[in-house]
Amino acid sequence: MLDKSNNDANKTTVSTSTKGYYFGNRPVRLPQDLQGIVRQGQGHRSHSNASYVDRFVGWIDGLGYASNSIVGEPQLDLFKDEGMVRACAIGCARDDNEDERIGESVC
Repeated sequence: MLDKSNNDANKTTVSTSTKGYYFGNRPVRLPQDLQGIVRQGQGHRSHSNASYVDRFVGWIDGLGYASNSIVGEPQLDLFKDEGMVRACAIGCARDDNEDERIGESVC
């Protein structure tokens, strides 16, 4: 059984937004004065970036993209490589079988 006691998936809070952008294979480099918001890995902190909000919003709005837009394609196309598709399908089938075995439902 999976221990979710120290896993973000076990949290009851979510981040929401009325604006979103997906850059995918067309990333845009943050200006130097906004590099402080970059965080590697897990660990979202809701207030630690408060001092950057106005500058970030001004910068992202200034890029000229429409809110909630898809700017680029995913960087990793899993369906381009047949071997990757097969490996993914095998993993999904294994997970499905395990879910059936222990009687869990994701729906």
